Parts: sequence; structure tokens; C-alpha cells
Amino acid sequence: MSLKIQEIEAFANALYENNILKILNLLFNKLEPEEGKITADALCKNITLKDLKLGFSVLGSERKKALACALYNNTIPNSLNISGNNLGSEEGKALAVVFARASH
Repeated sequence: MSLKIQEIEAFANALYENNILKILNLLFNKLEPEEGKITADALCKNITLKDLKLGFSVLGSERKKALACALYNNTIPNSLNISGNNLGSEEGKALAVVFARASH
């Protein structure tokens, strides 16, 4: 089931303002380019998330990079599921930088 752009925007606003949410499950949500960017921007501003599930969300290359940027600027979740999103070498490198920073 895909979320509509209005639902993504409402979700992003709530995520941005929320300081309690610890788990976010967006498994199997097909995020279109604009929706993926909105979600990544919201993740960039939320520092309380500990478990992020984005598996099989059809993340395109730019959305994967935006996600890596968001995670880099955020507190790294303890658990991250991005399975089924066909990471390429560029996205893999971006995420490697994120996790290298997290291990220090």
C-alpha cells in the first residue's frame, strides 16, 4: 500500500515535531521521488528514532543518498532495515560513511 503525497507530508510534519517516536515501520511503501525526499528531510530532523524499517520501499538512487545524508545528520538508529532496495555501490559507500561515523 502506497501513501499519498498529502499523507507523507502530514507524516513528515509529525515526525519532525515528534520527540517520542522510537520505531518507524515503512516496510513495503513505494516512496516516489518527492515522497522519499520529504521522508528523508523529516528523518534528518528527528533525533529520537531508534528502529527504522524501510525495506522494500523502492528507494531510488537519489532517495538512498538523501536517506544516507539524513542518517549522517541524525542519531543513528540501533536497527535499520533497508532490505529489498537494491543498493548500488554509490549508496553503499554513502551508508558506509554513516555507519563508520556511528562506530566512533
